[in-house]
Amino acid sequence: MKHFLFLFFILSISLCFSQSLEEKIYASTEQFYSEPNHKNLQVLNTEIASFEPQLKTKDEYFAFINLIINKAYYLAEHNTQDKAISAYEKAYKIYLKNQVFSYDIVEYCLIPLGVLYHKSNAYIKAENIIKHYITLAIKQGNVSQQISGSINLALLYQSLNRHQSVISIVDKTLLGFKDIKKNQEQRLNSIKKRSLLLIESNQEKLLLDNDVIFNSQDDSEILDLKYRTALQNRDYSKAYNYFNRIKNKSLVNNLISKRELAKLSFQEAQLFYLLNRADKAHKELYNTLSLLIPSFRSNQSLTENDLYPENIFIDVFDLLATIETTPENKLLNYNLSFYVTSLLNKENTNEESLIISASANRTRAENCIEILYQLYIKENNTDFIQRALNFAEQYKASILKTNSQRKSFLQKYGKIDSTLIREDLLLKEQKQLTNRLLSGTSNTDYLKRQDSIRSRLIGISVELKSLQNVIEQTYKIGINKTISLTDITSKLNDTKKAVIQYFYGKKAIYQFVFTETNYGFNEIPVGASTNQKIIDFISYFNDVSKINSDISIFTEDAFYIYNLLKFDAVKSFEEVVIIPDGLMSFIPFETLLNSKTTSTSFAKMPFVIKSQSLEYNTSLQFYLNNRTERLEDKLLGMFPVFKNSNQELTYTKNEAEEIKSKISSKLLMYEHATRVNFLNQMKNYSVLHLSTHASSGDFLNPANISFYDTELSVNELYDLDINPNLVVLSACETGVGKVLKGEGVMSIARGFQYAGAENTLFSLWQINDLSTSKIMTSFYKYYASGKTATFSNSQSKIDYLSNREVSNAKKSPYYWGAFVFYGDVPELKPNKQTYYLLTLGILALLIVVFLILKIFSKNAS
Repeated sequence: MKHFLFLFFILSISLCFSQSLEEKIYASTEQFYSEPNHKNLQVLNTEIASFEPQLKTKDEYFAFINLIINKAYYLAEHNTQDKAISAYEKAYKIYLKNQVFSYDIVEYCLIPLGVLYHKSNAYIKAENIIKHYITLAIKQGNVSQQISGSINLALLYQSLNRHQSVISIVDKTLLGFKDIKKNQEQRLNSIKKRSLLLIESNQEKLLLDNDVIFNSQDDSEILDLKYRTALQNRDYSKAYNYFNRIKNKSLVNNLISKRELAKLSFQEAQLFYLLNRADKAHKELYNTLSLLIPSFRSNQSLTENDLYPENIFIDVFDLLATIETTPENKLLNYNLSFYVTSLLNKENTNEESLIISASANRTRAENCIEILYQLYIKENNTDFIQRALNFAEQYKASILKTNSQRKSFLQKYGKIDSTLIREDLLLKEQKQLTNRLLSGTSNTDYLKRQDSIRSRLIGISVELKSLQNVIEQTYKIGINKTISLTDITSKLNDTKKAVIQYFYGKKAIYQFVFTETNYGFNEIPVGASTNQKIIDFISYFNDVSKINSDISIFTEDAFYIYNLLKFDAVKSFEEVVIIPDGLMSFIPFETLLNSKTTSTSFAKMPFVIKSQSLEYNTSLQFYLNNRTERLEDKLLGMFPVFKNSNQELTYTKNEAEEIKSKISSKLLMYEHATRVNFLNQMKNYSVLHLSTHASSGDFLNPANISFYDTELSVNELYDLDINPNLVVLSACETGVGKVLKGEGVMSIARGFQYAGAENTLFSLWQINDLSTSKIMTSFYKYYASGKTATFSNSQSKIDYLSNREVSNAKKSPYYWGAFVFYGDVPELKPNKQTYYLLTLGILALLIVVFLILKIFSKNAS
């Protein structure tokens, strides 16, 4: 058998009084292979622990790698993917460290490891390992392995909805290799046709798309196409007929594993569900579970302890949740799906894969919130609000929250725990290498370096996984703390604010409202018209003249959005914290109107900003945990100006002069406003102010902010460590970027937040140079006097609207509404030195008064 590797004639030498270490290793491999079971696996593990310290020669390492890979193969076949991955990773690490290059590491280790990464949703690791072994196969001239790599890379990209890349890979492979095997050709054509079907039907994934197992007979591809076409046409009876034929062909293969049987079983359950045969679907799903968990019985309840990292579990529990009729049973199954997802996420050491996973979690979370909303309406129990809120919160900005938690532990324990320091160094190196891959060109030198970068990323991932397992056990990083309603009211009792949080789903927007005495939970149905209304309102700020071209239509829309989003729920509160979601992150709530108006004078319109000070936050957890202490204001300002260029920012010079007159600051102007100067000096200041150009990025290029000499991208910001009280991004579109489901807007502002800035003031659209200068001048007038950032931002806009020197056209919300403040910077507190000087001053004054009174008393006598 292919997976029983290289057992040489050495095993036949049994007449010797003692065996060499190499012979013992081969003997152990043969013994385990002849009777692979759990008991013998324990024996094998003991032998592995004994062999490893004794390894010296390349032949011994060769035999040992072979042993570890046979163990990995067994683990993969017996539903322990995480342990199988660790075994394959260990074998590859030994192979590299000891340069055992005579071993066929691609065929027996890297190809199955890439497949397991894909199955575990570790998409970036899968991409790196596949591209790496394709390069190795090219160097070794192994055509079959190159084609296997192309097939696996196409399947990976298909999972990620990158169908044009899939088609390109398939076409290039079919044209590039003449001696391609028949079964490989069939597989490539099948993959391409599946992507074409997905593009045609505008789907991310075909119903029942679970990699059905086909044999190599000539009609398998035709049968596959008929099956998928029937699914696309929603002819489920015909699809079921084709499925049974595929299933029967698959069962003829005696080598089919229990996992593959479980996939077939799950697909049959899905078909039963689509055929409106819920009872049969339910029964078949339990059969799927019994294949994955041999001890499972249909009359028992599963717990988290019964489960392990396996994608099929997620599919099963999601479908069970759909079929179940009682709300709590639905929620129970969804929770099991969430749990298995968290197990799979432990294989991910980079954030790109976690972002992909977050999208599926968000859809699941919406289903849970919908169930809890219906229960709340029925029973009016605030416990349902708390549970729904935690579903909304847990799957909002999860990467930002985990990173914030990690940095907190590093700051607190880094001096005594080298594991945290090592993790931080590896994460930074991982980001730097990833940025190099993203920013590279297609020149020959870069392509040569690509493989060494990917090879290093593979090594970093393996080490990070080991470190993060230790860190998670020690510090419980990544464990979400449940937010209680008491936590919220406790915070609001201190601040007298109201909090309004949104969850923007596919079917509805859910609104959570919290004051110090009341809770609210509302549903806003979402349809095509709702989404379009929100998009249309946001588009008012894409064009400087759009609002002024029809003021009456704008006022109607601004009031409509105010009512649509039920913002009147907090109308009586002067200070409101908004936690937006999805498209709502681009809505400047200050520009909404809280009542109808026929006025065309912007200064007279009932804008929200006139009656309420607004602050925003990325998540409720960030708001509750924000403990910014403001003892001193010391500002670093970056003003490149870009003089004598078509990008010159004329009025930023005025902005700089006004800031310097109001707050203790160091301003780097013109050619001094370089990226290096900023990076070298930023940690010495409590306020960072960047008055420059910025870009929200596009499909190929990430968001970035400009300095005099070069740009700083959002990806590079992720690599920084800062802790200022406030970051002010006085630049265009610093809050705009690609929206990632579950994680938010990939903007420059998010980059600063990821780097450690809890409080940021930034813009949502391309802003006018002059109006920005006026608003910033006003902002610092209040902020430098000790007022909160929230008050300063709000009052600067009110001042702008009230300014008689500004024309009505320039009072359009386009000119003043762009800046939104995320965070919670309090009023300035006198520091200890100030208290000390004040105390001395009072004492001195008392002494003077005492002496004067004493003198008067003497004179009187």
